[in-house]
Amino acid sequence: MVRSRSIATLSALSLVAALGCVSSPLFAPSDGQILLSANPAAIVLDEFADPPVTTGSTVVSALIIDVNGIPQAGVTVVFTTNGGELASAPAGQAIMSMDTDDNGFVSDTLTLQLGDPTTVTVTARSGALTGTIAVEKSEVPPNQLPLAFISITPANSALLNETVIYDGTPSNDPDGDPITCYQWTIESSTSIPSPDLPCIPPNSRCEVAQGPGTSFLTRSYTAEQMIAVTLRVSDDPSIACSSGGPVESIAAFGGAVVEAYDVVCDRSAPIAGAGANQTVSLGGNAMVTVPLSGATSFDPESGITSYDWDCANGSGIMNGVSVLCDYTVAGTYQVFLTVTNGCGMTATDTVIVTVNP
Repeated sequence: MVRSRSIATLSALSLVAALGCVSSPLFAPSDGQILLSANPAAIVLDEFADPPVTTGSTVVSALIIDVNGIPQAGVTVVFTTNGGELASAPAGQAIMSMDTDDNGFVSDTLTLQLGDPTTVTVTARSGALTGTIAVEKSEVPPNQLPLAFISITPANSALLNETVIYDGTPSNDPDGDPITCYQWTIESSTSIPSPDLPCIPPNSRCEVAQGPGTSFLTRSYTAEQMIAVTLRVSDDPSIACSSGGPVESIAAFGGAVVEAYDVVCDRSAPIAGAGANQTVSLGGNAMVTVPLSGATSFDPESGITSYDWDCANGSGIMNGVSVLCDYTVAGTYQVFLTVTNGCGMTATDTVIVTVNP
């Protein structure tokens, strides 16, 4: 009876011992190392992509080696993190331990989402031995709209038949994205039946030019007019923006700028020059003749086309760059010279002629 009880006790103890050996974890040697790596090393999220990327994962691998660099198989490892979620520790569940394979490796998966810290630390622990790795997370910012800029040469205004360059190459994108479309709208004031009509070509007052490489235009004009130049730019690679295709809608563009520009016959009035004041004497003669010259008058753009003199002697208007004014009575005379340029603009200058007895 005693012998049977002893055999039963020994069998129970053996079973307990056997179960204990199966469930007892094997930890890494305290003088060993845990080497961690992550693939990919960084996670990039982009909620503005199509489709949005709001979560990202990386596989964190741990290699357990002893002091001699020999991989340790069957070693129990527990992963923890200060951000995101590990596959071994789903939300609301207990942390699961894992064992290294025959090559000493064990892996876990870290998942990060929008709002998680930009740097997340993953720790692998086996007994007293630990190893850590930092995983970086970045979030792509929202696309910034491109900025449109126009440079016009010549500046402010152009003369008739002068080449005008509308240059949009200073336009840029804050994100560094290429500009995929330039759209120019050129509206003229020469024949506007209704200023409120939209610029929808073809019509007599409006031109639209667009294209991915249409960063500048050259034009010239034969009539005076006011021009409104609008440049719209886009960084959207999906729009067609064909120079020969349909006009892209305004909604397709992010940045726009409008410039007012004048086409004129002459930018300024001429300059009249009647010469220096003069003093002469009759000297007992019945008449004295005074030569006057307007040769210093000028207009650099359209030139002087006529010179009109009023000698203030009652003889009427005389024409010419130079004239002779006759005086029969002593006195002081204010002589007027009016010059007209090629665009019909005028200017006047005076010269004082003093006639002594």
